[in-house]
Amino acid sequence: MESKPAKTTGPAVTLPEFSVRRPVTVFVTMVTIGIFGWLTARQLPIELLPDLAYPTLTVQTVYPDAAPVSVEQFVTRPIEESVGVIPGVREMHSVSRAGMSEVILEFDWSESMDFAAMEARDRAGLAELPREAGRPRVLRFDPSLDPIVRLALRGDRPLDELRRIAERWLKPRLEAVPGVAAAKVRGGLDPEIQVEADEDRLAALGLTLDDLAQALRQENVNRPGGTVKDFGAVYLVRTLHEFEDLEQLKRTVVRTVDDRIVRIEDVAEVRRGHRDRVEITRFDAQEVVELALHREGSANTVSVAQEIELELDRLRGELADDLSLVLLTDQSRYIEAAIRQVWTAGLFGGLIAMLVLYFFLRDLLATLIITLTIPISVIATFLPMQHAGVTLNIMSLGGLALGIGMLVDNSIVVLEAIDRYRRKGLSRIEAAGRGAGEVSAAVTAATLTTVCVFLPIVFVKGVAGQLFYDLAVTVCCSLVASLLVSLTLIPMLSSLDLKTLRRIETWKLLSGVAQPLHELPKGAIKVGPMIFMPLGESPGFVLRQLGYALFPLRLALRILLVGVFLYGLKAIVHSLIGAFLGLWWVVKPLLHFVFLPFTALLEGTHKLYPGLLRGALRWRWAVLPVAFGLFVTAAGLIPTLGIDLVPNLAQGEFAFRLKLAEGTPLQTTSEIVERVESRLTKDPRFRRVFSVVGSLPSTASGRRTLGENLAQLNLVLPEGTRAPAEQAAVQRVREVLALFPDVEAERVRPSVLKVQPPVVVHLFGEDLDDLETASAVVIAGLGRLAHLRDITTSSEPGNPEITIVLDRERAARLGVRVDPVSRSLRRQISGELVGQFREAEERLDIRLRAEERARDRVEAVSELRFRLDNGAILPLSAIADVRLGRGPASIHRTDGSRVVQITAEIEGGDLGGTLDTVREAIAGFDLPIGVVAEMGGQDEELRTSFDSLKLALSLGIFLVYVVMAVQFESLRYPLVILLSVPLGLVGVVAALGLTGTSISVLALLGGVMLAGIVVNNAIVLVDAIHRRRRAGAALDEAIQQAGAERLRPILMTTATTVFGLLPLALGIGAGDELRRPMAWTVIGGLTAATLLTLIVIPCLYRSMTRATTQDAGAPEPSGIAPGTISGGALP
Repeated sequence: MESKPAKTTGPAVTLPEFSVRRPVTVFVTMVTIGIFGWLTARQLPIELLPDLAYPTLTVQTVYPDAAPVSVEQFVTRPIEESVGVIPGVREMHSVSRAGMSEVILEFDWSESMDFAAMEARDRAGLAELPREAGRPRVLRFDPSLDPIVRLALRGDRPLDELRRIAERWLKPRLEAVPGVAAAKVRGGLDPEIQVEADEDRLAALGLTLDDLAQALRQENVNRPGGTVKDFGAVYLVRTLHEFEDLEQLKRTVVRTVDDRIVRIEDVAEVRRGHRDRVEITRFDAQEVVELALHREGSANTVSVAQEIELELDRLRGELADDLSLVLLTDQSRYIEAAIRQVWTAGLFGGLIAMLVLYFFLRDLLATLIITLTIPISVIATFLPMQHAGVTLNIMSLGGLALGIGMLVDNSIVVLEAIDRYRRKGLSRIEAAGRGAGEVSAAVTAATLTTVCVFLPIVFVKGVAGQLFYDLAVTVCCSLVASLLVSLTLIPMLSSLDLKTLRRIETWKLLSGVAQPLHELPKGAIKVGPMIFMPLGESPGFVLRQLGYALFPLRLALRILLVGVFLYGLKAIVHSLIGAFLGLWWVVKPLLHFVFLPFTALLEGTHKLYPGLLRGALRWRWAVLPVAFGLFVTAAGLIPTLGIDLVPNLAQGEFAFRLKLAEGTPLQTTSEIVERVESRLTKDPRFRRVFSVVGSLPSTASGRRTLGENLAQLNLVLPEGTRAPAEQAAVQRVREVLALFPDVEAERVRPSVLKVQPPVVVHLFGEDLDDLETASAVVIAGLGRLAHLRDITTSSEPGNPEITIVLDRERAARLGVRVDPVSRSLRRQISGELVGQFREAEERLDIRLRAEERARDRVEAVSELRFRLDNGAILPLSAIADVRLGRGPASIHRTDGSRVVQITAEIEGGDLGGTLDTVREAIAGFDLPIGVVAEMGGQDEELRTSFDSLKLALSLGIFLVYVVMAVQFESLRYPLVILLSVPLGLVGVVAALGLTGTSISVLALLGGVMLAGIVVNNAIVLVDAIHRRRRAGAALDEAIQQAGAERLRPILMTTATTVFGLLPLALGIGAGDELRRPMAWTVIGGLTAATLLTLIVIPCLYRSMTRATTQDAGAPEPSGIAPGTISGGALP
């Protein structure tokens, strides 16, 4: 049996070779990626920041009219015992206020908040609480709970009518907007029917409020009575006996006394009034009704705000002329401005990178080919972003903008390799395939050195890990996309003879076969340049006749297609090309003129560098200690830069929380706020000034702190206001508030990044008096420290209290029980709802209570009356003592112990230094025995974020070393290359110091990115030295030749990255506080590392290479493929 020869396979086709052979495939693939990437970008949600799962839950429970001590004892402690055992709770804090308990649970960042919230609801429901206490509610700390839009309804109408318009008309319309979860109405007057009884008349007739309540309930009935079935029909039975007007209510019979009918109007005043006010909303120095619009959890802020704006336009068109609906705040405005700023910075960065490329290449076609990498890589990045759950926010887009300059590095390498083979005489196709294929492994490894530094981001904990996941994803995806583009599109375009393509007349594209007339097939028709072949495969008789019949239609379609579409398209393309060439004819001389000094500088560098390198190699034992000294000096200057967690965002709005003395009435607080507003409203630095009196809205958790002595003053600045102008506006508000010494003020910002205040001191102890004394000592001490502002304490004088203490002996003799007495007092003072009154389509509550003169004075409380079981009516003073006192306003607890929390904001200083100063000051305070002080706030978060980022940086550098060790098959030379990382520290410290930027998690993230970038230049240099030595050059000669050869490519790639980052570093738009530290870190580190790499790395390489390997052609580790890695360019 004859054996068959074994099949042999040729060499594998590389990706660049495949791209060169299949240009149409590459072209349509890129077009497809562009189309789908653009469509994906339109669908990606637009947000300010990534989705931050804040690890905090609040268990809120209402205990009406209970004192803080009672709330702590009967509500807070049972809930703490129930929810404190939930897995993952790292800290538990509680606040017991009058009538309200809040237990705040802080979780680890790795915990699933959905499951934690479910567990908290179940556990809180098991707590044994008083019957009067409400059901515990679990609230998530989520910035999406902040209203995205706040509106003010104002006009020359009564406040109760404004409130009714807001609740009955505006609220349903706005809640119907897609994406709006709720529209909450605040302020105005809430109407009710008030029945205020005269205690003296009641006593004279032997009546009490219980009698009035019973009569009103019995005479105001709307109750179903069941059903009646009669002859197949079902009838509903309903007892209807409701008040139809106030006259009926007034004439309601209470009782017949001595043959005299006693009616409600005989013993009480009935009127249409309003509920006791707990909040007053103000705008532009007048009372208004506010509507706060909250979005659904999955809705996009910008899209929802746009829908709200459309609905507002319709509502304003329907409003009466004397009413107006004013936009107070809109979150989407800042988000859109921040996103627009990132796009602008990326666009300018790309243009600058293109100019830098042209400066080095002086070839427009090569520059355009390389620049194509930027838009294609960016568009391609949107596809994996959607699958990774990344939104369009200032961090993800900031990652794209940061990588603009790096996206062209791989394309530069590939084009340089192709150009080198072209100079050797190869054809365009051969040079493109071989050149790009030769460096494909090299550019892949170089890309990995940058990508791998982001892999340890999974180990970053705290707010840093939550915040920068999106940035890491976009940078990695964009760099991988640029790698694929450089290995496919760049070789394909380079293989085309774009400069010598012949002009193809448009008519030839559709003119058919260019054959002589006598060679045409039978049945064909020729009209000018157009040839119409017969229909079908063969020119049969039937097909020829059909072709003749359809000839007019085919001729018309051909003329329409060629004459209108193609000639029009050709005219447009030619016009655009002509306009571009004409513009380039004007711009090119200007660019060359602008480039003259830089060209001279570059040529001078080329001339000086060889001699400088030879001198450095000769004196390398002096150069290396100098480089080490620079590193040590830079490391020693790090503490002088200052340390912060995350910079504050200047969002163009801020607020001040105001607190007056406990017991201050709501109206008095409102009058003081009005006086403050009057001094700020006319100031041009403020676009809008509005306030809420009677509560302190939480920044995000959905809870509010109620109190008649509380207020929040909100200020919105003109659009485009930057940080210095905002600080001036804040100082102006402080100056105005200083005119009111009884007002305690604290500045607050919109919550987007921070959970805890910057400085928090916890004082632990069980005795409230000792805690109050310690609080005074700490506040006085902190007030003497620099950079601390808005120092506040949770220990504050409580509300004045009237305590009712029953005489047990007298109460026992009279058969008086405490519970009925307390209920009677509550009915007379606070009032009791005894039914509802129908007014048109609205139902108003009917509130019964004692008249105002019986409850507006302390002395009147002791004269309030109640009925004994035997029918006798006695005043309260007959069985009880009425005492005046003062209890705590709130009781705070942390992890089961009572605590006083002192908070402060930092102004003009860095977080790290200020915390160290506070820590030293606390150690010297003389506190009462039993009181212990501990630091809190952002102190722990700072340590957690910095430690995890340092770990990520170390792991990133290790992975870079692994990639280079595999690449060079050497353990020694990757260490030489890695020394470029500490060299970059010199530039980082210099850049941050000169720009006044402190070290933050953002700067550290820039350092992580820098670690993957700076090594590329050293790789380029070491690889070139290896290639020279393999070619037979001596060690010193190889180092000098490699340095001269790679000087231009290294400067080129560094310049494209550095200048591409300048728009981010110099940006003054919204959200730049988060991107500027990263940009300056990369710019400074890469610049210094590049300059020092050109001198220090050759010296270190020379020192670490053994003398036995200095002979020409001595074997070296098998470096990378000839060419370059990330940094090669046209020499």
